[in-house]
Amino acid sequence: MILFKDTGTYFVRMTNSAMKVSEPAEVFAEIHVVSNATLSDLSVSAGELSPAFSNIIYNYYVEVGYDTTEITISAFANDTNTIVGGDIGLQQLQVGKNVFTVTAESEQGRWWNYIVIVNRKSDVGITEVANYELQVTSYEIYNIVGQLLLSLETLPSLEQTINTLPSGIYIIRQQTNNGILTKKIIINK
Repeated sequence: MILFKDTGTYFVRMTNSAMKVSEPAEVFAEIHVVSNATLSDLSVSAGELSPAFSNIIYNYYVEVGYDTTEITISAFANDTNTIVGGDIGLQQLQVGKNVFTVTAESEQGRWWNYIVIVNRKSDVGITEVANYELQVTSYEIYNIVGQLLLSLETLPSLEQTINTLPSGIYIIRQQTNNGILTKKIIINK
């Protein structure tokens, strides 16, 4: 396969010296390329193309944050005879992978697809808490096998209670004004 980057006339000479004839076989061809149907530029309004754009690379990856809900894909042809189409312009983004295809088509009907995969990150794990305080109303302490050791409605300091326990692994279940919190603690004395 021969890929021509520019329009014009090309002269190609091919030789096959492996053929068992008295002279190596030669083939000559004159090729006229009137449109190369590739892009001169491909860009996105958020994030960065990976790898960097090249008109002979056809697959790209972009990662954007959760707050990016749309992206603009821009593409320009290598010559005026190429029609650029597909997913160009403003595109809406869903959380996760979004696949867009940009096409470059010559007037002779030859075309290339450039694939842009945009990964919009999830908001999972992003929590904003401001001036919020949990109020513990009671707690229970269990050993590692799930046996209840203490259940307290009146609250002495949890740290004081923990200091009275021997070495081991414990589960603490705290009832709060906004649900139940459970955590594991390890005591080494």
